Amino acid sequence: MYKFLIKTSSPRPPLLPKTDNPAFQSANTEVENILVDNSPVGKGGTKRKRGNYNNYSPEVRAKMAKYAIENGVQNTARKFTTDLGSPVNESTIRSIKSSYMRRGLHKQFENAAELPKKDRGRPLFLGKTLDLTKTWAESVLHRLGYTKRKGTKAARSQPEDFEKTKQDYIDRIEKCVEENNIPDDLIFNWDQTGVNLIPGGDWTMDAKGSKQVNIVGINDKRQITALLTISKSGVLLPPQIIYAGTTEQCHPKYGFPKSWNIYHSENHWSNTDTMLHYIEHLLVPYVTDKRDELDLPLKQPALAIFDVFSAHRHASVLDALHRANIKVVYVPAGCTDQLQPLDLRLNKVYKDILRAKFQDWYADEVAKFLKKKRKNLINLKLT
Repeated sequence: MYKFLIKTSSPRPPLLPKTDNPAFQSANTEVENILVDNSPVGKGGTKRKRGNYNNYSPEVRAKMAKYAIENGVQNTARKFTTDLGSPVNESTIRSIKSSYMRRGLHKQFENAAELPKKDRGRPLFLGKTLDLTKTWAESVLHRLGYTKRKGTKAARSQPEDFEKTKQDYIDRIEKCVEENNIPDDLIFNWDQTGVNLIPGGDWTMDAKGSKQVNIVGINDKRQITALLTISKSGVLLPPQIIYAGTTEQCHPKYGFPKSWNIYHSENHWSNTDTMLHYIEHLLVPYVTDKRDELDLPLKQPALAIFDVFSAHRHASVLDALHRANIKVVYVPAGCTDQLQPLDLRLNKVYKDILRAKFQDWYADEVAKFLKKKRKNLINLKLT
């Protein structure tokens, strides 16, 4: 046990004196490396430790190789040991020289100025370089079945018997039209839609790299409600525009067309009062004029198609329609995005046109602003 715990180190062969001479340091390093290579590994032995390897640049490696070809390996090791201030082994010089000549760089008209290290490890499956461009990424995603999509809110759930509901809805319309002999000019669909007072977009031009991009009106949440009506013959009736307020003082000071129905409610939302105002001042006069134009009887029935919004189903609203001999067919609940004509197309087209008109108007105002060098901002108020 005592002999096991107390081990005597094996005698080391004499080394050259430790001096600052680079040649002596290089010789001592070679002797120590040989001793480590020949030492037993395993039981009772010591595992060789990784030394501190120098990492030479491609330019230095090329210089070593060219100097070794001209002056020999030993002289090269001495020279670069002195130049670099750290030992350079002859085996390293041999390896670098061999790599340089194996690649044929010494045969070039002007010897290569660089000698890059060879690639280590297994070769890459997709090659040495892989240019991950946007086009390549889009191609891969397309082949995987992906496409660019805009985020959506939770989808509106449709009735489980949607196809049957749709057919019943169409049958009710066709039956009403057939029984009352209603022409296309007297078949209407109306719908309310919110409209921003500042109908701008989310995009503009700004300096590249800008962190904050300001757009006029992007934070303006003011809205009005537009009630749009279209006939089956394709005629867009004058709209009803509803502003927020309790009196006509909330209406903007603007010369709207006389045929438009400008009204108000406390929160600009459509309600029973606004619907009655619309029927009395716009819908019934239009239907009466259309009957005269088509030389139809004064009591010729018309047909109104709209959703099941509570104001539409109020007794006073239904009574006003009944007195004007306007029949009613409701769009099934939860199906307006599929079965209401205005929701399917016109509402979006209307808002797109409105946004384009606003942008044209605002661009003209900016041009006037710059021409006259005015200091006040462009007026976006209603009054």
